[in-house]
Amino acid sequence: MSLTRREFPSLFDHFFNDAGLFRNPDRGPYYPSFNIDLQETPTHYVIRADLPGVPRESIQVEALEDVLTIRAEKKPDHLIEGKEANSKDTRQHITERSYGKMERSIRLPGVDNLEADHVVEAGYENGVLTVKVRKPEEKKRKRRTVEIGRSRL
Repeated sequence: MSLTRREFPSLFDHFFNDAGLFRNPDRGPYYPSFNIDLQETPTHYVIRADLPGVPRESIQVEALEDVLTIRAEKKPDHLIEGKEANSKDTRQHITERSYGKMERSIRLPGVDNLEADHVVEAGYENGVLTVKVRKPEEKKRKRRTVEIGRSRL
């Protein structure tokens, strides 16, 4: 059996996800994820997450300490009310798209407390979630001379 470079990562993910070797027992045997980019500018961290087909109402962004968490849920078409696919006469022959709850947590370097100290903004357009987190102000370090006394401490 010969595998191409494109097939190997898919086979690797399939093996570990379906075999349950690295799964979270609370989430079932397969917990789909999504791709992200994390960029750092002089003033912000910018996170972009690919969430095609996920409605804005099904996306949640949370900030806790130094971790930003993105949660989303994509339902299959046949479970969405009012869709033609709900017909009893409809049969599904192939299902290759992933559905379900997805979650990614990103630890931001140099950030101590996202809830209090940082401005976090998010926008969603054309299936891409963009989150901007303002970086903390650099603390200026002060040098101070410590006087040495005669007594023992």
